[in-house]
Amino acid sequence: MNPNILVKISKIFLYAALFSVVIVLPSTFFPFIGGKYYFFRLAVEFALASLILFWGFFDKSNQIWERLKKVSRQPIFLAVSIFAFIGLLASLFAFDPLGAFWSNFERGEGGFQLLHYYIFFVLLTVLFREWKDWKWALRLSLAAAALLILYGVFAQLGCSSFDLDQTCWISRLIGPYGAEVPPSVWGRLTIARFQGTLGNPSYVAPYLMFSLFYATYLWFNRNPKAKALVSATGVFLAFSMISSYFFITTTLSATSSAVPVTLLILGLLIFCGSLVYGFRKREPLSLFYGFLIWCFTFFLTLSQTRGAILGLFVSTLVLLFYLVFFLPRNWKRWTLAALSVFVLAIAGLYYYRQTPLVSSLPGGRVLELFDQGLKADSVQTRLWTWGSAWKGFKERPILGWGQENFSTVFDRHFDSRHYKPGKVSETWFDRAHSVFFDYLTETGILGLLSYMVVFIVFYWQLFKHWHKRFDSGEVTHSDGKPYSNVVLRGLFITLPIAYLVQALALFDVLPVYINLFLFLAFASHQFNSKHEPHS
Repeated sequence: MNPNILVKISKIFLYAALFSVVIVLPSTFFPFIGGKYYFFRLAVEFALASLILFWGFFDKSNQIWERLKKVSRQPIFLAVSIFAFIGLLASLFAFDPLGAFWSNFERGEGGFQLLHYYIFFVLLTVLFREWKDWKWALRLSLAAAALLILYGVFAQLGCSSFDLDQTCWISRLIGPYGAEVPPSVWGRLTIARFQGTLGNPSYVAPYLMFSLFYATYLWFNRNPKAKALVSATGVFLAFSMISSYFFITTTLSATSSAVPVTLLILGLLIFCGSLVYGFRKREPLSLFYGFLIWCFTFFLTLSQTRGAILGLFVSTLVLLFYLVFFLPRNWKRWTLAALSVFVLAIAGLYYYRQTPLVSSLPGGRVLELFDQGLKADSVQTRLWTWGSAWKGFKERPILGWGQENFSTVFDRHFDSRHYKPGKVSETWFDRAHSVFFDYLTETGILGLLSYMVVFIVFYWQLFKHWHKRFDSGEVTHSDGKPYSNVVLRGLFITLPIAYLVQALALFDVLPVYINLFLFLAFASHQFNSKHEPHS
């Protein structure tokens, strides 16, 4: 047997772990949760076992150990290791150590799961040494995101109720979400917040934010010719017009109007023209990535997760400002135009936020915050919960209460305002609904600081190392065009911003953790490699 086959098997299991997000087990108590964690843990454990077998029996030159020693000196690796160590230490000294380490069926996190995330991260940094490894990892992550979306689309289009007697084959295979589904395509997609295979729409948006980064990164790394890039943009515009058609005909009952029909015809023409042009230029992948970018943005919006949409807006604004200052002069006017359109669009949505058209948009929940402010129910419950978290932190400030122990803190410092007689309200939480307050309460000040240090080190690496190497010419993009270098840098700057903004009001779960550790491992590789990947 070729001993290197064990290394390949280990890589295959790491690739397989990316598909944990699409696992749904209807026969389990928590169909959208348990199967994902079981699959991820098994994939990581098999990947680790394969590598240990190779290292123990076939690695005569000790290359695995040497590789581990090399990556262990990388700053991001050290920061993530400290974060994982403090998380495990907090579980050991937790209020309920068993619960902190093993968690429960509903959540599946805790120290045991954190250990698997860390092993996943370590294996990625040790085994994925070449661009082709990372290219496949990013592509397969996009495939997993596409399957997540397809599941949700079929579920919402294929059925009309959660009835076991449904005869629709899609109903038998997948199962619907809503009790009543309108007949139109748009009505079926928007009957409820889009949740894909994750069981909670709030998890879909942060997951797709990372997918947007991967698709955009691969798009700009395709060595695209300007015309192929334009044709891919045409796909984006075409599908936007087609989406507008479905929205206008459903929301405004304007089926007899010439406007939606014109939008549909124009969108289809641009789409067909883009396809023909892209294939003639032998850049079908550029078209494909362009379509994925549109698709992920569209379904991220359909999830109506306000924190993630705000994070996307903020990161897009930062990216455009960054490009204005750092792109070559001949590209700046286009970026300024894009920035102006973006700002005007946001201003227009805000100004017309109370009109029927704008308020019925999929992201309309975000605009409600501008009217309700701190009086919004979801904002108030979070503020009360954060108050309880702060009181719990002051009781155990160093290592906190341990992972999965927030419910104890919530019970001890329950805010009676959660209970509203005669009104449906959430009166109990096992999460602080903020990554920062979760870490502060469950892992103490050490855990929160170690979490923040990961991103501080990330940006330090980005600006002090990778940035200088680009400017010095040591690293060049495959197409040799300076705009690509600047855009790729901008993507690395803005993704953590989008993630951290949404993390202010939401906690992390397996789909987000997988992407977070994948992104950090990829960043560590990029910041410490001498050559930018080629397509």
